[in-house]
Amino acid sequence: MLPAGSKFCIDCGALVLDVPGSSPEVMAAGESAQGPKGAEKVIAVIPNLMKVRGLFLKGPSWHHLVVTPERIIVVQKTVKGLLRVKQDIGVIGPDYEYSFMKSMKPERILEENPESQVIPLADLVNITVTKFVSYSKEDGMETYWQVLLTTKKEALKLRTDYHEDPGEYFRDPALMQLLGERLILQDR
Repeated sequence: MLPAGSKFCIDCGALVLDVPGSSPEVMAAGESAQGPKGAEKVIAVIPNLMKVRGLFLKGPSWHHLVVTPERIIVVQKTVKGLLRVKQDIGVIGPDYEYSFMKSMKPERILEENPESQVIPLADLVNITVTKFVSYSKEDGMETYWQVLLTTKKEALKLRTDYHEDPGEYFRDPALMQLLGERLILQDR
């Protein structure tokens, strides 16, 4: 039984449809309020998260999280040639093509970024977003955020660069409602 006023199923995250004069119905996976099966829509995009790859020369790999009612797509950004070298050694930061992903169809995102990892929402245990503070002599106190995606099979640890706050993206009402208790925000 769903709590009164629910817009998403608390078990699977599917959109709940209010049908006048009856109890709420849960829409099947792939359906959306805007269209028939297959009209999956992007709910949120969390940009510019990095996966630290260890050695300095390897540098971080940059990712965007694209969230739909069915899945999370972990889009690994690819940069070619000299731009990649500059990004890896920190001369340039991530670019901002993520703003276009909000209006793209998920299939197109996957087509353009075949190296992406797909996490079905049914497999998601939780997303924990934690704020950390570190200290450097040059800049004093600096904050960064760790984003831990835990699934039934694995955990994926990403983080922001210093001074970036993904909280504004994770506090999106539609995303918070979709993920419910599976979204854990921790400000330290």
